[in-house]
Amino acid sequence: MIAWIYPESFLLTLPALVLWWYLHRPAIEPSPLRSRILSRIKHPRSFLHLLILAVAIAAAASPVRQVSQQGTDLILVVDRSASMDKEDSQRVEELVGLAEAARGPKDRLGIITFGRVA
Repeated sequence: MIAWIYPESFLLTLPALVLWWYLHRPAIEPSPLRSRILSRIKHPRSFLHLLILAVAIAAAASPVRQVSQQGTDLILVVDRSASMDKEDSQRVEELVGLAEAARGPKDRLGIITFGRVA
């Protein structure tokens, strides 16, 4: 499945199509601006311009492929022995708190302790 990081980029489609139509419509009386723009384009009626424009807008939306909808299992092994000082214990508690806060709805967190009575 494809997801888009910046789906609002597709809002550029409407002004881009209007510009493409303006440059490729049959002119009754060509405007100076249109004549200047068309003089710089070798093949103004090319479908390739529209295709490049579509690819550029899709690239701006940043497509990403979602591989799986399953959660992640994370197992933390924590040393609680007497060799661990208070500062190390505080770091371990902080790490466990960060892992719990970052856990998604389908993620599982397991903690294995050793060294003291568990």
